[in-house]
Amino acid sequence: PCCLRGPSPFTVVNNTAIEITTEAEGAGSQDVRVTAPNGTAASKFSFVAPPRINSPIPNSGSTAGGTAAFIHGVNLAEATQVTIGGKPVRFSVKTHFIWVVTAAELAGPRDVVVTTPGGTATTRFTFVD
Repeated sequence: PCCLRGPSPFTVVNNTAIEITTEAEGAGSQDVRVTAPNGTAASKFSFVAPPRINSPIPNSGSTAGGTAAFIHGVNLAEATQVTIGGKPVRFSVKTHFIWVVTAAELAGPRDVVVTTPGGTATTRFTFVD
């Protein structure tokens, strides 16, 4: 059996790996124990909270690019990627926000996606002439 807070269903992938789907859990570490005929192995598993975006400020900017925008939210500190309209942008992470400068883009709304170890969060930014 394998467990995170009690026995959990699992699938044997091969001789060195199993796959387990966990219940929803708050951020933090949990003990993991796997018992096999040869003994028990123990380790830690870290749950990471998903990111949430409150809003970009401003939420619109010039099609010429160069708009500095702050993406405010929670659980953004470990961002690994930010895209606007599907294109990666350079970004700087602060405690509760991410700072980006937009590139030139055609007019219209674009998805802003922040990727972290806990998942992705999406908001909108509109390019105007």
